[in-house]
Amino acid sequence: MRPRSVFLVPLLLCSLTLTRPAPAAEGDWEQTSDKDGVQVWKREDPGSPFHGIKGSGEVKAPPVVVAQVLLDEARSPEWIDSLAEARVVQQAAEDDYIEYNRVDMPWPVRDREFLPPVHMSLDEATGVATIKSEPFTLAALPPKPKTIRGTLRAIYVLEPLADGAHTRLTVEIHSDPGGWLPAWLVNFFQKDWANETIAGIRRQTAKTDLTRPDEFKVWLARFDARRPPPTATPGAPARSSGSSSPSDAAPPPRAP
Repeated sequence: MRPRSVFLVPLLLCSLTLTRPAPAAEGDWEQTSDKDGVQVWKREDPGSPFHGIKGSGEVKAPPVVVAQVLLDEARSPEWIDSLAEARVVQQAAEDDYIEYNRVDMPWPVRDREFLPPVHMSLDEATGVATIKSEPFTLAALPPKPKTIRGTLRAIYVLEPLADGAHTRLTVEIHSDPGGWLPAWLVNFFQKDWANETIAGIRRQTAKTDLTRPDEFKVWLARFDARRPPPTATPGAPARSSGSSSPSDAAPPPRAP
């Protein structure tokens, strides 16, 4: 949903005189790494000099918790590198909205902002959820001063694993940060985006103070409607899905 933004100043300065290569034709996914339980691929994007990046890994949390982390704009800076601002601009329906993200860039590069519409879907039969962003232009919200607006296409696929408590998360991004940044430099740093995104989501879903954002409570409730109630284990606390706090839970049964 959001691009990585760590660019080294010396490399940026020496790249000012370089031009971007011609856009490449679409190619097959090529695996580039397999570490920490995350597989990563890249491919050439048609009409763009920037690589598409895809990654897949397991998250030790149910899909509803992963979705809640992805949709919680207010807390996104906690796990997304250099994200300076994130908010919901407009919500057309419970499963459609426009988000605004501003990425803090090091001098002398201008900050980048992205304004993608986002659509969420949940397959009631399989429990697979998809959160998808597309490039978009909103004339009513022009770019901020000294900020360059890029384009972003991303997809997050949340697949419940057999135990229902873990998620196979697949992430994919195709972005153009705009401006004069050379493609080779963007591709070099963005190659780690999938690893860092999945690692950040793993850390965030492990937190115990997560709550469901008000804008998306109705959509997130769809997960509850299809999930069977968890089987309680005596003496073991149930994992929270963010819909209630520990104080809301009923006390354990008294031993005879």
